[in-house]
Amino acid sequence: MQCLLIRGLEQLGDPEAAYQVAAAALAELPRDTQTDPQRADLLKAWLRLARIRPEPADDPLTQEAINLASTSGAVFGTEARVWAAVNLLRRPGPRDTALSLVDQITNDLGTYPGRDPAVNQWRLLLAFHAGQAGYPATAQQLLAPIITGGTTDQQDAAQLVLRALEGSRSDIRLQIIILKAELDATPATADEDRLRLHHALAGDYGRLGDYPHALQHGTEELAYRRRLQHPDHPNVLTTRGNIASWTGECGDAAAALRLFRELLPDRVRVLGPDHPDVLTIRNHIAAWTGEGGDAAAALRLFRELLPDRVRVLGPNHPDVLATLSNIAYWTGECGDAAAALRLFGELLPDLVRVLGPDHPHVLTTRRNIAYWTARSGCDAGHEPEAGPDGPAGESETIGS
Repeated sequence: MQCLLIRGLEQLGDPEAAYQVAAAALAELPRDTQTDPQRADLLKAWLRLARIRPEPADDPLTQEAINLASTSGAVFGTEARVWAAVNLLRRPGPRDTALSLVDQITNDLGTYPGRDPAVNQWRLLLAFHAGQAGYPATAQQLLAPIITGGTTDQQDAAQLVLRALEGSRSDIRLQIIILKAELDATPATADEDRLRLHHALAGDYGRLGDYPHALQHGTEELAYRRRLQHPDHPNVLTTRGNIASWTGECGDAAAALRLFRELLPDRVRVLGPDHPDVLTIRNHIAAWTGEGGDAAAALRLFRELLPDRVRVLGPNHPDVLATLSNIAYWTGECGDAAAALRLFGELLPDLVRVLGPDHPHVLTTRRNIAYWTARSGCDAGHEPEAGPDGPAGESETIGS
């Protein structure tokens, strides 16, 4: 009766009264009856209502309900487990327990059709809080069944959640969901269609900065390209370059460097040594050489690249300015802070003239000037003033 009263008060729009009933009811039940179905039902209601009050993270009733949701599996009920996960996601600090519970619930919800109204409400709720907590891929996984199989109203609601979480990137997330659904429905023998879909997915994940998934789909794309296209086809070479970049972004600088070195002679043979794409490969080789720990070799490679880029692209091309920035950066990393500061100072007015004062590369260069000014002070025996990133922060490279 108390559970029915709690639910009725919620439906009437009086969650505070429902909260008071739940608190009184739980106080009446002895603490040694945690496995009692009546107490379990009241704890489910408590989880729903906890969101309306700023309860401390160590509230014993909330913690009891969360423990029950985490250990009893589906027996505790999907809705209550969703609220337990939401409660955990809203807490600061480590979220291992929350993510484990979210993964369990997501897998359970995957067995339900995409049009079930109650299930879709749970998906929307959990997706929103997972996205807010910093797990957009989990939110995307939860919303995918609604977007691909829900009613029109349900799809609109899911897209609104996606836009609330991702802003301008929501269209990319939405496209990924649609592309993955199409890929799942595409026969394994439809090589050209699967090539197209893996290519699109790799690009979308790369734009999101989700490099492991970009690398996964890029690797699949390359396998289809090698099956369908000549090894020297421009798209084969481009895909190899993407895979090398994503390999490095996933943390394997040595493998990225090896892949770019293997790609360079093929690019030169097909395009010629002065093609801008060849110069870009040389830029990547220099960059990943430095990221792999050889600052002196990186500096040498960037210095060798500079005159070729100036000759082919012109002195004011953004790629030339990026090369100058990298020379300044690796000069500092090789131990000459004063020279790095001078080079960044000489570069700044050219960047402002070509790119404008608010361009991200201009702001990065200004930050590098501040950093190497501080480093020069340290080298001269003076401690720099502390700023928001510590005494000197970090220097940054500029990509090209």
